[in-house]
Amino acid sequence: MLRTSRKTPFFNGVENPVYKGLTNGELFGHAALDAMKDAGVEPRDVQFFFHGSANPYILNRCITPNLQVADWFGMRGKGSVSHSEGCCTGYIALEEAVMAVASGMYDIVLSGCSEQGTGMPEGNTPAFMRVPMTSEVLFPDPDSIFDRAYGRYLGGRIAYDGDKPMNTHGGRTSYGHAFAASGMADVFEAVTQMRGEAGERQVKKLPKHTFLRGFGGAQNVRAIILRSGF
Repeated sequence: MLRTSRKTPFFNGVENPVYKGLTNGELFGHAALDAMKDAGVEPRDVQFFFHGSANPYILNRCITPNLQVADWFGMRGKGSVSHSEGCCTGYIALEEAVMAVASGMYDIVLSGCSEQGTGMPEGNTPAFMRVPMTSEVLFPDPDSIFDRAYGRYLGGRIAYDGDKPMNTHGGRTSYGHAFAASGMADVFEAVTQMRGEAGERQVKKLPKHTFLRGFGGAQNVRAIILRSGF
């Protein structure tokens, strides 16, 4: 049973004066504590946690980020795993949590992802001292990647107020892409829609099922169906 899903805002960690200088631990810890509050549990109730990041060393100067973030939300000494599956990490984070509970090994686990994709540490400086990571750095030859148009025109049917709503938070193009954390943002959006808490972008008919699809790291693909009211 998925008890809760919470997130921090998407932001530019290099330029935004409110969030500039925050670290992976602070961001993951904020979302973790918010999720626990929403679920009505305390850190002592959580038996195990999963930490996901697309590339923790390059983006966050972490080799074992799960151990480095535990203190931020009261989980020191608890069992944990760090995993990295590219842009599919967020979907696998949900899958790992579900399997951990379904196996009977744990009753309550926490799973999340943290990414700071708008910047990266420069040289040997601490992780909170970041420089912009531009599209030119990520995609030096974009024409070799974005050379085709996908999908077909559906005349507004996939808009949030259409009969086949898709990516109601805007998707990667309008909402943003945070590598590992994007999958968890999709889970959050699905849960928000199923709760009827999406506000102006709430779909017409409260969904009982939502479908999530994730791809990343060239070899990781996940298809997940969430069901409400069971």
